[in-house]
Amino acid sequence: GCLILIEGHSDHKGTRESSRAEGEQRAVAAANALIKQGVPGTRMWTVSYGSDRSICAEKTDACAAKNRRVHFKIKKLQ
Repeated sequence: GCLILIEGHSDHKGTRESSRAEGEQRAVAAANALIKQGVPGTRMWTVSYGSDRSICAEKTDACAAKNRRVHFKIKKLQ
């Protein structure tokens, strides 16, 4: 089996609080999609980084779109 960490990220638009909320919604939506595919919810947890860990620093719409994302970190259990 494995454990899955789902990281939600958002763009620079809005307040820090709204960015965190957007990242959380994105991570939860990804978790729910995995649950619908049969992945046990007890094997997943979510975290939101909002706009704190952007991968593109330009203040453009194209860059903002790159920052609205979800990352998955998977840890195999022994």
